[in-house]
Amino acid sequence: FSLTDEQIALGLKKAKWIGRLEIVSEKPFIIIDGAHNMHGIRGLAKSLDALGKSFRVVGLVGILKDKDVSGMIDVISPYLDRVITTRPDNPRAMSAETLATYFEASKVVGHYESIKEAVEKVYEIDAIAETSTLYLGFGSLYMIGDIRRHAQRNTATS
Repeated sequence: FSLTDEQIALGLKKAKWIGRLEIVSEKPFIIIDGAHNMHGIRGLAKSLDALGKSFRVVGLVGILKDKDVSGMIDVISPYLDRVITTRPDNPRAMSAETLATYFEASKVVGHYESIKEAVEKVYEIDAIAETSTLYLGFGSLYMIGDIRRHAQRNTATS
């Protein structure tokens, strides 16, 4: 292949990594990330570091029970102001209620077995939010597509 530096730069500029810090809604501001293991969670934490404290961050979290749940929560929890837990559509998924116990109780806004209900809670919270809020869906690849679909459906009907 013979590519110029300009062609490479343009290609990188246009490249999209679906499911990695993907914006799925601007109002409310919802981002999904496929972070579902320690490596992914550490990468997500670095990305949140780069954002600084420009946003209040509400995690929309669902994790499979065979993952290092405690380790993942220990790494990411300091970046989250509040948390909504949900259950990915997978037989190995941890229940939303159980997952909520891994977070400080004061951070937990609610736990919903249905991803649809969890996304609806995001819209409800954002309607009364007084600060810039980033809703961050992560924890399972099985879940982020459902968050995308429900967020886009809610955005279309708002």
